[in-house]
Amino acid sequence: MQFGKTFAAGLLSATLLITGSALAAPLLPGSSAVPTLAGALAGGVFVGDTGILPFLGGDISGNYRAQVYKEAVGTLTFVYNFSNTGAGVTGAEAIGRASMSSFTGFLTDVAYLAGGTAPTSPATRSANGSVIAFNYPSGVAVGASSSTLLVKTDALYFKSGNYSVQNGTTSTLTGFAPTAVPEPTTYLLLGSGLAALGFFRRKRAQ
Repeated sequence: MQFGKTFAAGLLSATLLITGSALAAPLLPGSSAVPTLAGALAGGVFVGDTGILPFLGGDISGNYRAQVYKEAVGTLTFVYNFSNTGAGVTGAEAIGRASMSSFTGFLTDVAYLAGGTAPTSPATRSANGSVIAFNYPSGVAVGASSSTLLVKTDALYFKSGNYSVQNGTTSTLTGFAPTAVPEPTTYLLLGSGLAALGFFRRKRAQ
C-alpha cells in the first residue's frame, strides 16, 4: 500500500494573503455532485498538514491525512486521504463515507486524484453548507486506500476543522476548515517570517 504517495510534504506557510477567484462550478449547500477526476496538483504549495495519523473506532480502523493546498491564485484546496487497515478490529468492515467540515459561507467544488478507491457516487453538501461528504456505496475495503479527495474553495485562510470516516460507527478526526479571517497563529507565523527575513538581510549587510 502506498499511502500518501500522491502527497507532497507541506510546512505551514504564512503567505496566505493573495486574492483568489471564485470557482467555476460550485457545489452549493443542499446539493450533490459526482466528484470530477482532476489532474495532479500543480502550481501551488501545501500550507497545512496533519501528517499520517491512525484512527480506531468500532468496526473500522486505519490511517488518515488532511492537508491544505494553496493554489497559484491564492485560494485553498482541502486535501484528504485515508486507508482502511482493519488493524486491532474484530470483524473489520469497509468504510462507506468520509466527511469534512465546516465550509459554511464558502464556495466549494469536489474532485479526486487518480489512485486508490475512487468516490464515483455523488458527494453531498449539507443544507447549511457546513458538511461535505464523499460516499462509497461499495465501501473502501479493508486493505485498500481512498483516492486523494479534494474540496476546492474560494477561501484564503484556514483553521482547525473536523474530518471523519464512517460505516455504522464514526471516527472523528482532526482536519482543517476554511475561515474568513486569519487565525492568530497565521499572524504569528507571518511576523516570524518577516523578522527572519530582516535578520538575514542585516547579516548580509554586515
